[in-house]
Amino acid sequence: MNLAWPILLGEGGSYGLNFDIFKLNLINFVIVLAFLIYAGKGFLGKVLGERKAQIVEEIRTAEEAKAAAEKELAEAKRNLAQAQQEAQQVLARGQENAQQIRAKILADTEKEAVRLQESALKDIDGERQRVVNQLRAKLVADSLAMAEQQLPSQLTEDTQRRLLDQSINLLG
Repeated sequence: MNLAWPILLGEGGSYGLNFDIFKLNLINFVIVLAFLIYAGKGFLGKVLGERKAQIVEEIRTAEEAKAAAEKELAEAKRNLAQAQQEAQQVLARGQENAQQIRAKILADTEKEAVRLQESALKDIDGERQRVVNQLRAKLVADSLAMAEQQLPSQLTEDTQRRLLDQSINLLG
């Protein structure tokens, strides 16, 4: 059946109004679709063009952001590497300083030990000398006391004269 004139053709091929809903709806749909395509061509083209431009702009912005992020990442990696290198240098300097301080402390401790040893030896020598002097003084005092005790019994007049003469000769 010819769909070009379904409204005018009646049943049996005669002219008249056709009230078949399916055929009328199909024709109405085609007419509305043709109208929408014709009328909406400029509007849809404009909307699609704007959407395409917006998508292209968003892609460009995303690519720029990606490039900037990659650049920042590279910079951050360089900064991290530099910071790690500086940290290694600080650690190495710290270890070197610690070794120097340790060596200085050991040297100072050794010097102090030698000084204390020398001081102790001097103190010991001084104490020994004091004890020796005390012993000498006591020995002299004891010897004099013993001599004074024994002298009167062993000293005769003849020995006294001889001692006086010797003392005068030594003085004179």
